[in-house]
Amino acid sequence: MSDDILDDPTDDVTKSDLYGWIQDSEKPHMSKEDLFRKEIAEMQKSNHVLMMRVKEQAEEISKLQKKLDAKL
Repeated sequence: MSDDILDDPTDDVTKSDLYGWIQDSEKPHMSKEDLFRKEIAEMQKSNHVLMMRVKEQAEEISKLQKKLDAKL
């Protein structure tokens, strides 16, 4: 098992160490490492939003399936 803070795609990225890289984008100069960290943080944030949407859709499908099963 990984010790990574964000081992689950539905984890909230705002609680990770990388979230500050999204907020600190106004630095006058950023190294390649800084740019990579920022890009990773933005991708993790996007991934979190998408995974939460997938979770919501799965719940909606489950509700609709139960309604369909109840009518049969």
